[in-house]
Amino acid sequence: MNDVKKKMSPLELHTSILVYMVATSVYNNYLHSTGKHNVWISAIISIFIGLFYIFIYISLSSIYPNKTIIKINDIIFGRYIGKLISVIYIFVFSAMLLDTMVWSSFLLEESIAPDSSRIFAIILITVFSLIAIKNGIQPVIRYALVLVVLGYVVLGVTYVLLLKDMDFSNLLPIDVPIKDILKGSLLHVDYTYGESIYFFLIIFPGFNNIKNILYEKKKYVYVTVIFGGLFTILAFVRNAAIIGNLSILYRYYYLNVVRNIEIGEARLELLFILENISFLFFFFCVILYSIIYSTSQVLNVRNYRLLSICTGGLFIGVTYWIISNISSVFYGEYYDKVYNYLIPVLKLGIPIMTLLIFYIRKKLIKNLPDNA
Repeated sequence: MNDVKKKMSPLELHTSILVYMVATSVYNNYLHSTGKHNVWISAIISIFIGLFYIFIYISLSSIYPNKTIIKINDIIFGRYIGKLISVIYIFVFSAMLLDTMVWSSFLLEESIAPDSSRIFAIILITVFSLIAIKNGIQPVIRYALVLVVLGYVVLGVTYVLLLKDMDFSNLLPIDVPIKDILKGSLLHVDYTYGESIYFFLIIFPGFNNIKNILYEKKKYVYVTVIFGGLFTILAFVRNAAIIGNLSILYRYYYLNVVRNIEIGEARLELLFILENISFLFFFFCVILYSIIYSTSQVLNVRNYRLLSICTGGLFIGVTYWIISNISSVFYGEYYDKVYNYLIPVLKLGIPIMTLLIFYIRKKLIKNLPDNA
């Protein structure tokens, strides 16, 4: 499962960073529910906050190139405290995977498979994800290029087909409370930029040429991040121009945007649901790989097959319990009140704390190991 001694191309690096930015405009409604018709302002603000996220992740991962954050924790904090912090990271990754699985089941229920078994679909996606990452994450990373191209093609096509229905006056007035705009920005940062934590702290260190294509060419990474941020702004402008404040009425506002496209009897939203599922499959693979690989390093386990089966089975079981016993409305309320505040703090707060402790120790303890 480990990709050490393999090489990553610059194109694979940049598409991996872009893919979450492209996907954010497809499947998350919480951004519109807070920023409403002014969500495009939240997206602009989030670019600057997102660049800070990326700066922290690159700074932390560059301390010891080719070592994951799990190994870095052991070096900086020591064996026991380092393991504890690593477990917190695994908790963050697990919460993200569980959330992706639950919302996938809700999407299937309300769109293409209302009468089918949602848990069966979750089992299929999990099994295929485990198969995809069996020999490492690089095959999945190559898949990111397809998704990024798909996202840009869909954005262009929908702009052309929906242009006659767009009312750009829906973007104004700027009357959403600043508190809601900032909340939308933080949510947007978490989904669009915070998700790159898997790549910078777990996946990228596994490639032996990462120093040459990332740490020595950081400015190109920031350009990629800005480029991805502009994509999401264009997507949010399109959505607001079509449905304005009505986005708060829909869980999957994106589907209601594309339903305005009329080409004969065709149901084009089915194509966009398939696009959504393609992104979700990529997320499954990346997050599941991050959890399994991180757990193997914490437990010092080399039997990836057994660990993969146990991890996949555990998440399928928990997801089944949630979708069987908790309504989507209640889960949405929990998501809004707890998850959206806790996970971003952990994603950014722990890396900042780690960086601060590293530099303090380096200043106080002269024999702290140099970059390895």
